[in-house]
Amino acid sequence: MPADRPKRTKTFVNARIQGRIIARIAGYWALYHVVLWHGLFIYRYAQHRADVANGGATMPFRDLYHQFTADYSPVIFCALLILPIFMIDFVRMTHRIAGPLVRFRSVLAELMDGKRVKRFELRKGDLLTEFEEDFNRFLGYYNARLDGLAPGCPHMSDEQADVVESIVERSEQASEDDVPLKEHAAAAADA
Repeated sequence: MPADRPKRTKTFVNARIQGRIIARIAGYWALYHVVLWHGLFIYRYAQHRADVANGGATMPFRDLYHQFTADYSPVIFCALLILPIFMIDFVRMTHRIAGPLVRFRSVLAELMDGKRVKRFELRKGDLLTEFEEDFNRFLGYYNARLDGLAPGCPHMSDEQADVVESIVERSEQASEDDVPLKEHAAAAADA
């Protein structure tokens, strides 16, 4: 990591991406435990009905459910205990995606300001490394254009156009509703 680039200190950097993923995981976690709880109760109810069929004493449904809840309450306790651990891990995992997207956005803003960006590097463990490679190829092309090494080349080659198109598509997918970046792009276009 270059010395002039500050370290990322926040783990929750993009509520749109990270928030949606974490909300979905929390929903699946809750659904799993509701299904598990009721599956266990159905199994317990079937055992009770088998006991009754073999001459055992009957128990009212409400009492059976209360007894089941008392017997299996550690399942609820363990589920609630593990939830924060899952959420912390998922925030960290989603940061490996959202963090690089924030960095890509800031580099794009620097490019729109006309600044030179030599090379783009993600942190160890970050995802989107194939996008990093494409982006660095684009930066090489962009810097060559700034240096005038390709003066007779008013248009990009097909390969370069594909790289730029893939960068733009990925950027649009990551931040469709990002008003500050759109305003910055409009201001740069007006200049």
